[in-house]
Amino acid sequence: MSNKLDSFPTRTQGDRRRRYNWKEWTDGEVHELINPDDFEVPVESMRAMVYRHATNMNLLVRTCKTKTGLAIQFINDEPEKLVDIEW
Repeated sequence: MSNKLDSFPTRTQGDRRRRYNWKEWTDGEVHELINPDDFEVPVESMRAMVYRHATNMNLLVRTCKTKTGLAIQFINDEPEKLVDIEW
C-alpha cells in the first residue's frame, strides 16, 4: 500500500541537473569531459545526454570520443569559434 505525503519531497542527492555544468559547457568553447571526473556513465550515454541537452536548448553540438572521455563543443551564433579537434 502506498503512503500519502503532505507535500512533494525535495531532492537532496543525485539531481542530475546540478551534477553537470551545462552553463560552462555551452559557452561555445571546446571542452573535454573526463570520465569519471566530469561524468560517471558510459561515454555513449553521456554523448546522448549532450545531444539531448543541445536539442532542448535549441543549439547545435559536436562530439568526439577521446582516450579519457568525450570532447564537446556547443555551437552558438559564433561559427568562427569552431576549432578543429585533433586527439
